[in-house]
Amino acid sequence: MFDLVLKLDSYLFQFINSYLSNPILDVIFVFFHKPHNHLWFIVFILFLTSFYIYKERRKAVFVIIFLIIGITITDQIGRGIKYLELRYRPYVKEKIVNVPKTIYLPKIDANYKKTESSKKSFPSNHAANIVLLSSLLSYIYNSKKKYFITFAILVGISRIYVGVHYPLDVIAGAILGITISYLMIKLLEKLEINLAKYHQEA
Repeated sequence: MFDLVLKLDSYLFQFINSYLSNPILDVIFVFFHKPHNHLWFIVFILFLTSFYIYKERRKAVFVIIFLIIGITITDQIGRGIKYLELRYRPYVKEKIVNVPKTIYLPKIDANYKKTESSKKSFPSNHAANIVLLSSLLSYIYNSKKKYFITFAILVGISRIYVGVHYPLDVIAGAILGITISYLMIKLLEKLEINLAKYHQEA
């Protein structure tokens, strides 16, 4: 049964990574692969954050700290699982992998397998972190959740498209992000801190 799941995972990877590959999607998914690598995106986020803090003051600071705590917890748990080295990355394991030319993959002596990250495919920390952010922001700003969810989905797909993760890695990361965000929201409710209600009344 497990072998069948891995085969299906590999087939789905090949479909997204190779069959769907084209110059237009290369541009789109290379961006979503690591949006923080683009200066204009960083400037845009800093502008939004500054405006948000100016507009909502103490609430904004609390929300930002809350998100940072969530990302830190999620990222560290994901890293802990990665260090178990449960799975090779697809660009090491698969015979045919399409990697856009603008994507850098680390090598040692022209060998992917010798790198520290080669066996750390599972889970996808990018997926875990972006799903956590998407879930928490969707809870706080429910009317804008379609934007947060869409962004998270595109980031998740991008990790498969550029050849650095299998679909199961992304799904596992998403489950981790959803789980941590659920626990954090329950903690807020336990402490009777309703950020969503606070936003609506502000």
